[in-house]
Amino acid sequence: MIDNLTYTHKESWDCESGYIAMPKSAPTWHSSGSACTVSTGGGCNIAIFDLHDPYNPKYITDWGLVGQTPGSTVTPRPAMVHETVISTDPVYGTRLYGAYGISVSGDGWLQVADLSKIIALGHPVTTDADILAGQIGVQKMSYEFGLHSFWPWLHIPMADFAQNYPPAAGPVPGNTNPLVQDFGLASTEGTNNGCVGWRAIAWVVDLNYPSEPQTVANIQIPALQGKGEFDFCANDARFGSHRISEDLYPPFKNRFNAIAWFSGGVRIWDLRNPFQPKEVAWFVPNSNQNTEQNCATRNGVTTCSNTVGTNNCATDDRGHVYCVDRYGTGAYVFELTGKARDELFNIEPHHHDDH
Repeated sequence: MIDNLTYTHKESWDCESGYIAMPKSAPTWHSSGSACTVSTGGGCNIAIFDLHDPYNPKYITDWGLVGQTPGSTVTPRPAMVHETVISTDPVYGTRLYGAYGISVSGDGWLQVADLSKIIALGHPVTTDADILAGQIGVQKMSYEFGLHSFWPWLHIPMADFAQNYPPAAGPVPGNTNPLVQDFGLASTEGTNNGCVGWRAIAWVVDLNYPSEPQTVANIQIPALQGKGEFDFCANDARFGSHRISEDLYPPFKNRFNAIAWFSGGVRIWDLRNPFQPKEVAWFVPNSNQNTEQNCATRNGVTTCSNTVGTNNCATDDRGHVYCVDRYGTGAYVFELTGKARDELFNIEPHHHDDH
């Protein structure tokens, strides 16, 4: 294994292929981002291991973006990696989806790579040419959006495209079936308290041509919500997207998603039409005696309050949603009701309006 690390973060293990991708510190690599440069003097990258035999892990290579390898002279250096999702698909094989940049003002990148091409190199990646050999495509975000999380949504049936005839093949490899399309769900992390600076959002990425990923829809919520009881920018905690749920099972898988939105609670989105995401439910827990204090400075004035911050959410095959709070409030489990539940389970709607 690798020792003497000063930084690690969210790993991704693909049980079908047996490979794992782990963000880590890498003093000889280069990336922008304080978590890496402060702790390593260099950068962060991704270590790929073969875990077919978990008792005997086999190191394959380090991995990153063009401009981050030890000998690269590319400037400016791309932003540090936050996570890489490794996922095996029966049509596309095993891919790596890299999320770089993390937060607002994070200079984000989305990277799609082919693990079989990385392994076929036969040696650890050390140059930008090695990166290009395994990389399928990249999408550069605008400066205000770092990339915190990404989750592939592949082979999505598109009911509204039922009358579309297949198009001619494009100049690069890709999907040519309008009835079943490929997407991904991405988010940035809201790191600024009190709505100072850019606001974090989530978005849908078109992956029909993975060498040219394209954003096709945004997912965001207003700062003022409800009947005047919610003014999310008036509190002193973070307000914006954070973690998207990695839905492995129906009824959420490739249909709905639970996005943690810090002081905005958890937001449930219907993504059956990825071009037009629709929010169907939301839940903001109350603060309690365990909720930590957060402070925000606006125009030179600092205020503090005990405000919740939903950090991560997950779902299961019963339609339950599990969330944890960043600021000590606790964990909570809930299920959808009313029209939102009917839609989640494809139930004919009843005559009620609660959700």
